[in-house]
Formats: sequence, structure tokens, C-alpha cells
Amino acid sequence: MDIQHFLQILWARRYVLLGTLAASVLAALGLTLVLPDKYDATTALLITFRDQQTQMLPVQMAPSYMATQLDIIQSQNVALKVVDKLKLAEQATARELWQDATDGEGSIRHWLADVLRRDLTLTPTPDSRVVNLTYRGTDPRFAAALANAFADAYIETNLELSVDPARRDSAWLDSQLTTLRQRLEQAQARLSAFQRERGIFASDERLDVETARLNELSSQLVQAEGLMHDAETRQQELTRIRKGGGSIENLREFSTDGYLQSLKVDLARREADLVQLQEQYGANHPQLQRTEAEVASLRGRLAIALDRLTSSVANEADIARSRVETLRKDLDVQRAKVLGFKEARDQMPTLERDVMSAQAAYDVAAQRYNESQLQSRVSDTNVAVLTPAVVPTQRSSPNTKLNLIISVFLGTLFGAGAALLLELLLPKVRGPRMLEQRLNLPVLGVLEGPA
Repeated sequence: MDIQHFLQILWARRYVLLGTLAASVLAALGLTLVLPDKYDATTALLITFRDQQTQMLPVQMAPSYMATQLDIIQSQNVALKVVDKLKLAEQATARELWQDATDGEGSIRHWLADVLRRDLTLTPTPDSRVVNLTYRGTDPRFAAALANAFADAYIETNLELSVDPARRDSAWLDSQLTTLRQRLEQAQARLSAFQRERGIFASDERLDVETARLNELSSQLVQAEGLMHDAETRQQELTRIRKGGGSIENLREFSTDGYLQSLKVDLARREADLVQLQEQYGANHPQLQRTEAEVASLRGRLAIALDRLTSSVANEADIARSRVETLRKDLDVQRAKVLGFKEARDQMPTLERDVMSAQAAYDVAAQRYNESQLQSRVSDTNVAVLTPAVVPTQRSSPNTKLNLIISVFLGTLFGAGAALLLELLLPKVRGPRMLEQRLNLPVLGVLEGPA
């Protein structure tokens, strides 16, 4: 069958096609007039993705979080809150419907909650955190009231889900805090009693201070011993020089004492002059005697300077030895004190651990208790009503235009099918081409019917 044949069949059976189409349109109009008018009231909810601790939610958890929130909105718990909020169970009409549907069996609240959930539709906005909550009902005002009631009940349920666990934790932690506080006080009392009995009041901070003091004294002793050794070495060197067993140039003070250097230079020069004069003159020569007197004077002045330097160095050595002796005594006292603190600290580890353990347990419980208290007083949620539902002015069902379009489509489809079915049951020759196909013979001519 080609398109021309198909069109010929439709034209020949046009009354069947038109009748079927008319019947379909009339049925759609009748159904539209019979069905009750229904109205859609929509509330837009903004749901923020976050948890209670970090206030944020990983991106990969967003779809599951949104699905969970949709399940909560459609839950029976939320629907029961709507029933209670609007006092539907107290209405006579609702009780009659419940009585007819269940013969009075079960709970009217749960039955009403299940009925309300049937007409609730949730539509998440793509790539958004907005959810459209739509309720369909025959009464536009009642539909708007139910949509807003579902939104309020969902927000209330969402708040309860975050607050109720915190309240239960807070009540349990309150009882635990009393026990933990008593354990802490008992541990502190045992530690204090031990310290009073032993006269021990050591702490890590005090031990650190005393150890630092011990290290400082040790360092000072090393420095003082070095100074003492240096002073004693210089004193011994001066003693050898005075006895003629050393050179004054080896003294450290010689390089910095201009007076000694001057005396040494003058003495060396006059001694050289004296040697030369002794070779030229006799012992009684005035110039020789004068030079000998100058040399003796310079040697005396040098001896006095060395005596003074020896006395100064000896004094420094005595001071250094006294300083070393004092530091050694202080070091012994400090070492004994540090050892005493260490021994005291080593004797109290068990008691201190008990106190620290009790304190840590109490602090953790107190922190959790405070967090639970704050969480139990939270009054805001991560859900907000973006757009409340208003009373719809136009019905959403039945849709006359849509019903007519569907009826025309279906009527045309069924009409064409009926025409083809009749053609199969009562076949007729619709033209020369169909005759050739059926008889498999060429058509010699076509006789036109009377005009």
C-alpha cells in the first residue's frame, strides 16, 4: 500500500474517520466537564548543603543530601505535623472520609497523613538548591495552606533532627560531668596530700628553671676555671722571669704595656753602652760609673714594675680561685636541688597521671556538653522558604486545551485505524492501479461513469 492508496482509503472512509474524531473530541470535552477542578499551590524552598560541624558539605555528597531532604519532606512524620498543625483530624468531613475508607480502623492521623502525601509533588530545580513543593487540591485556598504547612513542618522537622540528638547528648553529658568532676577532685586531693606529706612542690616548669640554672653555673665554672688557669700560668711565668729563668717578652702583658716595653728597650740600650764603655775605659771612669748607675736604676725600675705586675696577676689568680671555689659550691648545691626535684617528680607520676587523665576527661566532656548546649538552642536551619505558596487563581487540572489536543490526535489515529480495518474487511477497487495489482493483468481502458 502506497501513500496514494492510503489517502484514497481515508477519503473513501472519511465519514468513519470524522465520526471517530468527533466521538473522541466529545468524550474529551465530557471528561473535562465531569472531572473536578484541581489547583496547584507551590512553595519554593532553598536548601543549603552543610553539616552541623563544618557548616559545609562536600560536592560529591550534594546529590545524596538533596535526595535525603526530599525523602524527609515526603515522610510520614512531616505529614503528621501538617495534620496536627491544621487540626485536620478534628474536622467532621475528614472523620467521615476516614470512617468510610477504613471502617474506623487505625489512626485517623496516620490515614490523613498518607492521603495528604499522595497529592504532594517535589520538583528539584536543576543545578540549583531550590526545591519546588507543590500540593494539588480541589480547593485553591486549602491547597495553598497545605503547601505552606508542609514547608513549615519540614523546617520544624529539620530543626528537630539537628537539635534533638544534641539535647539527648546534653542530658547524658550533664550526668557524666558530675561523676567526672568528683573523680578529678579526688585525684587532686590525693596529689595535694602527697605533696604536703613529702614537702614536695615540684613542677616541670620549676625543674626546667632549676636545670637551666645548673647548666648556667656549669658554664660559669668552666669559664672561671679557664681564667684561674690563665692567671696561675701568668703568675708562674712571672716567677720564673723574676728568678732569671725566662724572658719578659713572653709575657702577654708585655705586648700591651708600653711602660714595660720602654724600660726593656732603655735597659737593653744602656746595657749595650755599658759593655762598650767597659771595653774602652777603666772601672773608675766617670762615664762608665754613670752608665752603670743608669743601668742599675733601669733594672730597679723594671724589677719594681715586675713586682707590681706580679702582685696584680697574683691578685687576679686569688680572685679566680675564690670565684671557682664559690661556683663549685653553688654548683653542688644546685645539683643537689635539681636531683631533689627529679626525685620528687619521679615519685609522683602515678598521682599526676591520675590528675591529668581526670582533667582531660572532664575537659572533653565539658567541651562536648557546651557544644551540645549550644546546638540544642539553635533556632535556625539550613532550609528557608524562598517563595511561600499563594492561592492559585487558575486550575491546573483538567486542562481543556491539552485534552482537546490529545483527543484530536487519538481520534485521528483511531479513525484512520478504523478506516483501514473496514477496508480489510470490505475491500474495494479504488483505481486502475489497484486492479492491475490484484489481477496481475494490464488495464486496457477506463470507462468514465455517467456525468
